[in-house]
Amino acid sequence: MTKRSHARLPKGHGNDRWLSLDDLSLVRVMKALEKIDRPDGAWHLWVSNRIQGCWYILRTARESVNLPANWRSHMLGDQLGESKGKRIVRRVLSSEPLRLEVSFEDVGTMLGVATNGFGTYTSEAREDGSLYGEGQGAMITADGDPITWRGSGSGRILPGGSVSYRGILYYRTTSQKLARLNNARGVFEYEVDAAGHTTSKIWEWN
Repeated sequence: MTKRSHARLPKGHGNDRWLSLDDLSLVRVMKALEKIDRPDGAWHLWVSNRIQGCWYILRTARESVNLPANWRSHMLGDQLGESKGKRIVRRVLSSEPLRLEVSFEDVGTMLGVATNGFGTYTSEAREDGSLYGEGQGAMITADGDPITWRGSGSGRILPGGSVSYRGILYYRTTSQKLARLNNARGVFEYEVDAAGHTTSKIWEWN
């Protein structure tokens, strides 16, 4: 019999504060998100909050839920890419609420192809202390092929001044070699340390 446990979502992740979990329940939750019709203006935020909430549960309640060691592979497919870079500009758009515009540049790979990237996102502090961001950007491969992206995510400020985000990205490219990206949804982890160095990893959402 599959063991079940209850885990509580952190504040700021909707009214569904309790979830009953088994080894595959979160997989079903993630799959169900795609089938629920939400207004375009709220959809990215709604999905990002659920992703953040699910990952929070997995990381804080893994032992009690008795998840398999390869739990991530049930929800996520291949790693699409990764990058390292540097924040280059921060601009205050509003002080109440605090809202920033951030630009960065990075180098990395997408589907094994080397890329140089750049992007800009806005980040707004919410009442519960979390952050919500939306952004867009582009990457250029060594062959000169462009990849553009748009996305959104939720995050938090960590001790020492670093920032951590989780969210989802959508891609467009005219490259035949990278055409798979046009139908991919990229779930990302994005970290910025106190000195402005960035790291990101992206997986395909099954």
